[in-house]
Amino acid sequence: MDPFFCCCLGSCVDHDAEKLNTFLQDGIENNIILDAVMCSEESKIQKIWPLRERIVESCLKDGYIYNYDISLSLKDFYSIIPIMKERLKDQPVVTVCGYGHLGKWVFVV
Repeated sequence: MDPFFCCCLGSCVDHDAEKLNTFLQDGIENNIILDAVMCSEESKIQKIWPLRERIVESCLKDGYIYNYDISLSLKDFYSIIPIMKERLKDQPVVTVCGYGHLGKWVFVV
């Protein structure tokens, strides 16, 4: 599986921080998570969030972008990128990647 990045936001700082800390600790201990950044200050959040917003912009370096909103069941969630890479292998496609909200995958070619 290719590495991926995740931005998490919550509305209840103490409650969300406790759950996120447990998640991160477990992921790091099991070598699933390689690195993490947590911030609760609004100024730091405002510096990190634009990274997600610039995904499409960064993909433009390869040329055209075709976005598709699709919904997949959890069991099929990670299968879309390899399937699309295989399906598009004879096309002049430079990059196939996925981004978006968990449970709602945005496909980029």
